[in-house]
Amino acid sequence: MSQEVTLEDLVELFGVEPDLQPESWYEGAAFQIERAGESLLIDLRPNSNYILCRWCRDSSVLVDIVFIGYESLAVERHKGQEHLFVRLPAGSYLVIQVAPEFKVSVRGQLLAP
Repeated sequence: MSQEVTLEDLVELFGVEPDLQPESWYEGAAFQIERAGESLLIDLRPNSNYILCRWCRDSSVLVDIVFIGYESLAVERHKGQEHLFVRLPAGSYLVIQVAPEFKVSVRGQLLAP
């Protein structure tokens, strides 16, 4: 999971073209994915290590989370599942599954003990 993630990797993972900031995608790329009554918004700003993840089902917000200062991104595909791993400080991860269904989780501790 150490390979640098490109805009093309993210377009392939999410299956949609992002709304981009005029300067470059490093300033901001927002991906809006709609599927079976659910929506997933991923707003990435690599220059400031910012990510917003909002997952909604019908009119209910299931997850609405922002991290500033993530360490790295990785795309992983395995046995029909597709994930974006966002490495956070202290060795934890934000895991965004986009296939076969949407799931969002945090693995590890968010704050040091």
